[in-house]
Amino acid sequence: MITSVLLSCAVFAFLYYYVIHLARFRRLINLIPGPPMFPIIGDIGSMTFTSTEQFLELIVARFKKYNCLYKIWLFMIAYIIISHPDDIQTLVNSTRNNEKGMAYTLLHSWLGDGLLLSKGAKWQERRKILTPAFHFHILKRFFDILIEESNHMAKSLKDIKSSTVEDLASVVSHHTLNIISETSMGISLRNVSTLEQQQYRETIHELGETLFYRYPIVQVIKERKQYHESTNGRFLNFEKAEEDEEIIGGGKKRLAMLDLLIAASKDTNLSDLDIREEVDTFMFEGHDTVAMALTFAILLLAEHKDAQDRVRDEVNAVMEENGGKLTMAALQNLTYLERCLKETMRLYPSVFFILRKLTEDVKMQSYLVPGGTQVYIDILHLHKNPEFWPNPEIFDPDRFLPELVQDRHPFAYVPFSAGSRNCIGQRFAMMEMKVVVATLVHNFYLESMQRLADVRVTCNILLRPAERLRVKFVPI
Repeated sequence: MITSVLLSCAVFAFLYYYVIHLARFRRLINLIPGPPMFPIIGDIGSMTFTSTEQFLELIVARFKKYNCLYKIWLFMIAYIIISHPDDIQTLVNSTRNNEKGMAYTLLHSWLGDGLLLSKGAKWQERRKILTPAFHFHILKRFFDILIEESNHMAKSLKDIKSSTVEDLASVVSHHTLNIISETSMGISLRNVSTLEQQQYRETIHELGETLFYRYPIVQVIKERKQYHESTNGRFLNFEKAEEDEEIIGGGKKRLAMLDLLIAASKDTNLSDLDIREEVDTFMFEGHDTVAMALTFAILLLAEHKDAQDRVRDEVNAVMEENGGKLTMAALQNLTYLERCLKETMRLYPSVFFILRKLTEDVKMQSYLVPGGTQVYIDILHLHKNPEFWPNPEIFDPDRFLPELVQDRHPFAYVPFSAGSRNCIGQRFAMMEMKVVVATLVHNFYLESMQRLADVRVTCNILLRPAERLRVKFVPI
């Protein structure tokens, strides 16, 4: 009897919630335009039974039809896709609606409550602790690592037969992984087997596919977690052995992000697990994102010889002023190179979308979007909106001349996100890309072996080439 009464109450409560709350929610969402949906499953078919390349084509077609705001349903979950800077500004500047979208929770088994995934008070606390680690004077201490790895990359490219790289993205990813490993953990991967490095890079790629599509999610994350756990102890032991060796030999250990976190833990409540989460997050966010941006930047410069020559002249002039060396201070004078990198990230943003969950109602354009909605920020089309970017498909670094930037909507360009949850490591990323590209153009003439217009682009978590890219590095 009691069970029946409780069951009846539960059913009544559910129906009341559905009728009162969900009815309003669905009514507001359905006022927003969008493609036809199937009953119950919504748009799940289009999102799961297409290739990554077809998904991008679908996004392009829908942008052309619905412009900067439309809706889709995935079962009972409503998504709003936005790409107008006014709406993006409203969302990312909100102190209440800064919770990450639900898809990111699939990363939790790996990244835990690191800065990328945490929310509320925990996120604010972590951000406050980590911000000093990206101060200019700290970044200066990572500069030598960037120079060394860039020079190592240049040396390895000079040893390649016929000067032709057959898979540019793979080569670049190898070196950005070395950089991020040494700056985050103090570990040089030159002492780690090539097989293990390749395993890590492939797992990241597979995880991206899993997050974006319909593969066995639990299994892949389980495998990634197992790999992480199996290597974690070895890496930590390796670092301890290195540290002991340096103490015995009287050497000075290089600063790593791990050191900064350990130092911060003495004055905060950061646990060993918290530190590991942040190092994992730094590795995840700072490796492949930079690799893909560099890959497209190299390809664009290889195709646009005038821009490449101008970058080389700028780099050579700056180095000549500094005794043939590239210095931290000299990076500030590489203004044309910086514009080329920014234009690369406009055309090919590594992180081409951001997901947020609304915790309260928000007005977007002429629609009231209810709390509980998942919002997909379409960076790809934000960066190619002809209202803000004339001839958006053309590579034109001078779009980022100061006088043009100041007249442009401040949220028309967000390669590192924006607002309070913007990328904490964006200055480090720009510094890394400048050093790598400057080193390459100083040592090589870049020649593209294929037209960029013919290169197929695909996506998972990141935007990436769908095929191997062949580039010739001709020694100067």
